[in-house]
Amino acid sequence: MSIIIGNTYHKFTVIKKLAKKDAFGDNYYLAECECGNEREIRKYNIGRVQSCGCIAANWRKEVNDRSFSLRSEVEASKPKRKRKGAYTPSKSLQVETTLETLRFQKEYSYE
Repeated sequence: MSIIIGNTYHKFTVIKKLAKKDAFGDNYYLAECECGNEREIRKYNIGRVQSCGCIAANWRKEVNDRSFSLRSEVEASKPKRKRKGAYTPSKSLQVETTLETLRFQKEYSYE
């Protein structure tokens, strides 16, 4: 495959050919991603590498956002689970406590 300076391969635009070579004799090219990052890419990998990593980062962010909102919706719709062994007072005791509180407030109010 011949690499043409200025062509776009996936999200990379080839800027220039570098003097650097790898162990196999392949040249390196300087390429700019659509997001603005520059990266040195081996000739063999141009057309295979799709981006500088911005695609994966955006994908992860979208997946996390979706799963977080989905988790929030599911948790909001679930009834609250009572802790095992937690004390819950009976209804009559709750009513009595409320009445006692009201009597106390009325008795000791400063009006």
